[in-house]
Amino acid sequence: MLLRHSLLLVLALAMRNGNSGPLKEIKKAPHLKEDLKKKHDPETLEELLNEDYALVEGDLLLGNNRNVVGKRWPTPSIPYDISSEIGGRTNDIMAAMAMVSEHTCMSFHRKNSSESDYLFFRIGHGCASFVGYRGGKQEVFLAPECSVGNIAHEILHTLGFQHEHTRLDREKYITVLKENIISGKPFCHRLWR
Repeated sequence: MLLRHSLLLVLALAMRNGNSGPLKEIKKAPHLKEDLKKKHDPETLEELLNEDYALVEGDLLLGNNRNVVGKRWPTPSIPYDISSEIGGRTNDIMAAMAMVSEHTCMSFHRKNSSESDYLFFRIGHGCASFVGYRGGKQEVFLAPECSVGNIAHEILHTLGFQHEHTRLDREKYITVLKENIISGKPFCHRLWR
């Protein structure tokens, strides 16, 4: 129970420090409108969208194979690498990993040459990541606008965390006050099946 509360605290801190307003939900890349592609938001990612992936809730990348959603990493020590193109963000990435490690049993270490499953932080047009362990080089996309909180939020997604307010069983645990939902953003509170 303490672990759950700690993880929720980390997620809340991550959300506090970041812009969590996603763009309009996108199911498949071929249906993207040209004007939507030109919009810039720290929690969107267009370059990865194609027929194999969907962007939901603004920052969750889901593949056609839904079996990977929520899959656990094989060990609590997760290797990572940082693209040279965002090397200037190393301190932010390290701070985000420290936020997650401080409140969980997970830790992070620089990838060594024998490790083939790892997180790879790279430049993106937004903050986004896949949910859960996928194996191989697992990319975490970071735009220049992504704060330390945004980065921690995306790391939590790579650990298998999804947004609590869209869980199918959310009604048992939370009350969504519809009058408090930002106009034009009701999809952010849709239940995902």
